Amino acid sequence: IKAVTITKEEWIEAARAAGDHHYAAKHAWGIKTEDDPDALGRLQFPVAYAQELWPHCQKWEIDPYLVLAIMRQESIYNPDALSHTGAIGLMQFIKGTGAKVSALLNEPFFSPHGLYNPSVNLRYAVYYIRLLNDRFGGNFPIAVASYNGGPHHMSRAHRDTFGSLPLDAFVEMIIREEPRDYVKKVVGFYQRYVELYGPEGARVILPERLTYDDPSVVNF
Repeated sequence: IKAVTITKEEWIEAARAAGDHHYAAKHAWGIKTEDDPDALGRLQFPVAYAQELWPHCQKWEIDPYLVLAIMRQESIYNPDALSHTGAIGLMQFIKGTGAKVSALLNEPFFSPHGLYNPSVNLRYAVYYIRLLNDRFGGNFPIAVASYNGGPHHMSRAHRDTFGSLPLDAFVEMIIREEPRDYVKKVVGFYQRYVELYGPEGARVILPERLTYDDPSVVNF
């Protein structure tokens, strides 16, 4: 009964003090301020699970702000998230994908429950993002779309237009609405992370078009 009188600002402060990025971001979402917009932005886009995330990003040379942008879209930084399709944890990993990544990493004792562990979830996700990025020659927006919709669907989408369309036009031609909208949101979140935490004037540079696709790197 007392909880209903707690203001949104108090919920934000409580969640932030507890290190709960999920609820801090959820309560801060949609709020606007002119006093200190960057401080509010850092609540909405926190550097969540940095201790677990940064070593994996350094090892596989993936920008952690890109991973955080995907994490925001996938789970809003909730390590306990479970979707109706069975996607688990921070990066919403499907157990089948997790088992395949585990095998590639020579970790034979895979358990779906382990995906609730932020370190395991992020290790698998960052490695998988690296594979997708390599498959598409460093074209990270297509790697992001593939993370959501599968790399084979991206290949099918470019079957008749490979290398000929500007990237934004290609994204609009992705047949399935979910990965099409997903990549737009994630790239927008990525830009916001770079604005908040990157050097002055930093921005995300998008590749001009998709010119490389090697299914032998990863095809799941």
